[in-house]
Amino acid sequence: MRKISILRIAIPALFLAGIICVPGYAEEKKDKTAEQPAITHLYGNHSCPVTGEPVVPDASITYENKEKGIFGRIYLCCMPCAKKAKKNLDELYNKFYRTDPKTGKAIEPRDLKNDKCPMSGEPVDAKAHIEYNGMIIHFCCPGCAEEFLKDPEPKLSKLLPDAKEFEFTPNPEGDHHKMH
Repeated sequence: MRKISILRIAIPALFLAGIICVPGYAEEKKDKTAEQPAITHLYGNHSCPVTGEPVVPDASITYENKEKGIFGRIYLCCMPCAKKAKKNLDELYNKFYRTDPKTGKAIEPRDLKNDKCPMSGEPVDAKAHIEYNGMIIHFCCPGCAEEFLKDPEPKLSKLLPDAKEFEFTPNPEGDHHKMH
């Protein structure tokens, strides 16, 4: 009887000790920004649609029109702007990615005409493509398009490494601005 009582205490204690001592379990959170390379290009809008202020790459809302194969991100200066921006996503997508900023006229998406899949490096399939932020991107299969949408910026930087129109200088003040 006494052995059972000791086991009832010892087993949970050992279990907890094991969890706490497991490598990585109790590690401190590392600063993610210290590990990320500096952003030199942002393949989307550079001004917040709500405030007009410079955007922060980590603040965005997703645009999806799956029926037409159109996807994108609307970048914001801060996440509190998301609520207002979500009210007119179609309009914002068209403003930033389907309208010529100089003339105000509608434009067709820019076909990147990539012959290799940005995910696999394999030759592209003519039927496997999406529009992302006003650009047509080709893939070897629909699965790669889905994978691309999880984190498109690194793949776009490989497709358009020197695109002057997407050069981005982060705001030195970050997203510290007046709340609105």
